[in-house]
Amino acid sequence: LNTISFILFSLIALAEGGKSQIPLADPYILIDDGKYYAYGTHDANGIRCYTSDDLRSWVDAGLALNKENTTEKKWFWAPEVYRIADNEYIMYFSANEHLFAAKATSPKGPFKQVGTYQMNNLLGSEKCIDSHVFFDDDGKAYIFFVRFTDGNCIWQAELESDYITPKEGTLRKCFAVSQDWENKLGRVNEGPNV
Repeated sequence: LNTISFILFSLIALAEGGKSQIPLADPYILIDDGKYYAYGTHDANGIRCYTSDDLRSWVDAGLALNKENTTEKKWFWAPEVYRIADNEYIMYFSANEHLFAAKATSPKGPFKQVGTYQMNNLLGSEKCIDSHVFFDDDGKAYIFFVRFTDGNCIWQAELESDYITPKEGTLRKCFAVSQDWENKLGRVNEGPNV
């Protein structure tokens, strides 16, 4: 719903002759205590954050995740940020075609990477992108992401109670390319969202 709201307001602004104030691909918006925080793919130095009170006027809040607080130096893509407790936030993101998690005490950061590749215990150094986390009503969390198997395919795994570590034995393929249009620019399924 948050991402849909962002897309709708962006389309309204463009229809009204406006230009998007936030230059983000793979956009994600967190609503926290009545304020909107937008993150996305754009900055070579990490993940930038923009804030708004109304989804129309945005302020650049700087780098929420600076590459200096990670082990990676390029391709910071598709972030999502969740509040998991009072003053505890997790950012899930791709960097250098691997999945990572970072923590901060504010939605504006500074986020600092936790551990190594998020899928290291299940997939080793295999490349993955575009993580999305679903928090179920029973307290469990599941990560959905893109693996480069038979093109880009959507996979999932349950996360441990730290909401970062993938649980052994839970890796499952969700779906792969099945439609003709998905073959036009390579075999591509990307950007999972539940």
